[in-house]
Amino acid sequence: MNKFASTLSLIAFGMFLFISCQPEANKIPPCYNGKLDKGEVNIDCGGDCPPCAATCDDGILNQGESGVDCGGPCPLCPTCNDGIQNGLETGVDCGGPECAECPASCDDMLMNGTEEGVDCGGDCVSCDPQVISFAATIDGLAMVGPITNGTIAVGVLNISGSASGIQISITVAADIDPGTYIIPDSGVAATLNNTSTSPSLFTAMSGSIVIVNHDKANKTLTGTFNFVANNGTDDTTVTNGSFNVSY
Repeated sequence: MNKFASTLSLIAFGMFLFISCQPEANKIPPCYNGKLDKGEVNIDCGGDCPPCAATCDDGILNQGESGVDCGGPCPLCPTCNDGIQNGLETGVDCGGPECAECPASCDDMLMNGTEEGVDCGGDCVSCDPQVISFAATIDGLAMVGPITNGTIAVGVLNISGSASGIQISITVAADIDPGTYIIPDSGVAATLNNTSTSPSLFTAMSGSIVIVNHDKANKTLTGTFNFVANNGTDDTTVTNGSFNVSY
């Protein structure tokens, strides 16, 4: 080993001895050394160190939260009356272990309510594809014995149901395939005409139409729908909609 290399080795060894022999008072203590030391919950905090800053994902009820990581400065805690499907709910403010059971609907993939099969029969579309039917609930009131009609013109299918001065019309492409179509962004549309209101025409602003089956050879169409419509003044809500038509 040459003289220069030997000198460097001696210097390095000396620095090691200097650092190692420093009094404890000169060393950076845990909680301030920028490292996750034993017992710390996070770097330089928790355990024997100062508490870690509270967050909305630390799994602890703190900082004014009304529940663990929710409420107070964090997002609202899920409840059964907040108008949002959250927590363990299976629908908006219903279902799951904490909220009331969700009301039966014609698109919940369950056999419930007056149904004779999963989402069919009773107040929903007939389970027999040969039976023409139309059903809907308008602002909580079911249509009674609606007259059903299906027509096709210029590449457009129109499905309608009429009862007691109210007509609901669903418009889709003539070659539509099974699937879920969002109103109004998927080329589908829905309207409700109520002769007892002014203006009488309500246009769907949001909602969905689900095409369950489209037999293009035999010209039958089965589906469900839900939407909120507006006539420029008021909203009306249509739920539990279903149809099974020929055209």
